[in-house]
Amino acid sequence: MEPITREEYYLAKIAGTYEGNTPEPVTIEEYYLATMAGDYSGNTPQPVTRLQYYMAKVAGVWGGSIPAPVTRLEYYWAAIASGEGKVFPPVTREEHFLVLVADAYSVVLTVVTGNPALLENSKGNRGLESLTLYGKSTQVSTTGAQLLPFEVGEKREGLEVFKDGIAISGARKNDIYAVGRSGMGNESSYDDFPLLASGEYYIYSDSASVNLFVVAFRNGINITLGGSMKGVATKIKVMDGDKFRIFLRLEEDFNGKVKAMISKTQPTASNYEPYTGGKPSPSQEYPQEIESVGQDGEIEVKTLGANLFDASTALKTQIDAGLLHINDSGEVVLNGTFGTNNRNFYITLKPGVYCLTGGAIWHIIASKDSVFDRILTIDEETTYHCYISNGTYNEVVSNPMINAGSTALPYEPYKPAQTLIIPTPNGLSGIPVSSGGNYTDADGQQWVCDEVDFKKGVYVQRVATETPKAKWKNFEETADVPNRYCISGALVNRYRDGSTKCLISHGIYANWGIAPGWALNSTTFYYHPKEDVTKEEAKEQILGFINSANPLTFLGQLETPIEKPLTTEQLATYKALRTYSPTTTVANDAEAGMSVGYAKMK
Repeated sequence: MEPITREEYYLAKIAGTYEGNTPEPVTIEEYYLATMAGDYSGNTPQPVTRLQYYMAKVAGVWGGSIPAPVTRLEYYWAAIASGEGKVFPPVTREEHFLVLVADAYSVVLTVVTGNPALLENSKGNRGLESLTLYGKSTQVSTTGAQLLPFEVGEKREGLEVFKDGIAISGARKNDIYAVGRSGMGNESSYDDFPLLASGEYYIYSDSASVNLFVVAFRNGINITLGGSMKGVATKIKVMDGDKFRIFLRLEEDFNGKVKAMISKTQPTASNYEPYTGGKPSPSQEYPQEIESVGQDGEIEVKTLGANLFDASTALKTQIDAGLLHINDSGEVVLNGTFGTNNRNFYITLKPGVYCLTGGAIWHIIASKDSVFDRILTIDEETTYHCYISNGTYNEVVSNPMINAGSTALPYEPYKPAQTLIIPTPNGLSGIPVSSGGNYTDADGQQWVCDEVDFKKGVYVQRVATETPKAKWKNFEETADVPNRYCISGALVNRYRDGSTKCLISHGIYANWGIAPGWALNSTTFYYHPKEDVTKEEAKEQILGFINSANPLTFLGQLETPIEKPLTTEQLATYKALRTYSPTTTVANDAEAGMSVGYAKMK
C-alpha cells in the first residue's frame, strides 16, 4: 500500500516500506512520528492526550507510564510500545499501516554467522534481512613428520591414498606393503629405507581392524620392531644397517579409511598428515593444490526449519514397505515388525555440531552404537548408518529430530527446504590472514575473500587464482637480495604488493620473497629458492613448475576488488526465501562462510 496522507508517509517510513522524505512535523503527533522515522532529532512537545502518551513512549521521549488501552488505535499503539506485535485485524488504511509498524517493533534485526546458521526465535514467513556468503581456500600443509611412504594418489588393488587417510578394502589377514614384500625370512623381501635412520620412532594406526607393522632384517635375522594394534601407538628402535618390511595387516574384513603414521613425534588421528618425503610441503617436490569452496561451479543454500531430519526421504524404504508413515502433523508413526533386514537407514551430515533426539527407538552408529539422544561434532561430511530398534510396533508415534547446535530444541516436524543456487564458475576463494580481513570465522580466523552479498546485490571478487604464463618480459636476480628472482609480465591480474599474503602451490609465501619462498607484487612475482641457483637454473625450474602435471598456481589478493551485480533471477529467488517460526536453519553445501540477518522476535 502506497502512502497518501502525511501520517501515512510517517508510518510507512517507520515500518520500513518507504525510504523517501517525510513532511516537516507540525503537530505534536507529527513530531513523535518524525522522531520514530529518524527524520527529526530535536526537542519534542510534552504529551497531553492519551494517544500522545503512547506515541511519545514509542518515540523514546517519554519514560513514564502509559494508560491502559481502550480504543482500537490505543490497542495498536500499546502493542507497538510493548513490542508484542499482536493487534486487531486492520480495517482502515491507518490500521493497515499500524500493523506494519507493530510488526517492525515486535522484532529486533539480528545477524548470525556460521554454517549452518541457526536463526532462533525467528518470526515466521518473513524474508531474510541479509545473506552473505564468504569464500575460503584451503591447502594441505605438512611438517614432514609422516614417514610411512604411501603417496597421495597412489592406487592399487584394495588401496587408494587420500590426503586425509588411506582407503582400504580387503579380507582378513590381507597385508598391504609400503616397503618390502612378503617373505619373513628372506633378505630379498626387505628394502633399504633411508628415512628410517638409526633412532626411535612411533608407529600408529587409528583403526583396531588394521594394524601397522615394521619388521627389520638385522645381522641375518628378521626382527619385528613393533606393531600398532587396536588403535594404540607403539615406539620402535631402528639401528644402522636395518632393512625393512613395512605393511598394514587387516585383522578382519575391512572397508574404510585408516590414518596410519610412522613419526618421530607421538602420532594421533588429529595430527595425521600425508606423506611428503619427510619434508615440509607445499614444496617443489610435493606441490599442494589450492582448493576453494564452490569450485565445482555452484553453491546450494537451503533454508529449513529447526528439524533437519527429513523422515520422508531417510525412511523411504520403510515407508514403501508399509512399516511406517508420516502423519498430518509430521510425526513418524511405526506400524510393523522391524528386524535386521528392514530396520536400516542412512543420514549424511555436513561439518558442524548437531543435537539428535528421538528416544531409544532410534539408533546411530557413530564411533559406537548409540541411541539418537546425543550430540555429534563433525569435522567432515559423514554418512552414518542408523537403524530402528528391533520389535513389533502398533501405531507407535515417534519424533526423531536433528537440530544444529549443542542444545536440543523442542520437537517440530521437518519443514520443506527452500533452495537458492549460487553459480560460482571460479569458486569462492579466500586467503587466511592475521589482520585486515573482510570476514572473521567462528574460530576467530580472518579472511580476505570473495563474497556474495544479496542485500547489496553484488558479487565482490577480492582474490584471484592464476597460473603464470611461460613467457615473461623480464627475469632478473634482485640486486638487494641474492638468489631472489623477479619475474615480470607473466601475470594477467594485478595484485597487491609483496607484503600481502598469497598462497602458492609449489611453496610458501615469504614477505617480498626476502626469505626463501614466493611473493606477488602487481603483475610481478618473486621466486627465492632455498638452494643457490643460477639465473638459467631458476628459469628452468619455473618453466618446469608451469608445465608440470600440477602447474604452478598462485592465489593472490587483487590490487582492486571487482564488483559484479547479481542477476535479477538470483535476487528474486533470494527475496522469495521465507523464515520459519520459531527456528530457521540456513545452510550451504560448500562449507562457505556465511552471515544471515533476520527478524528475531523480542
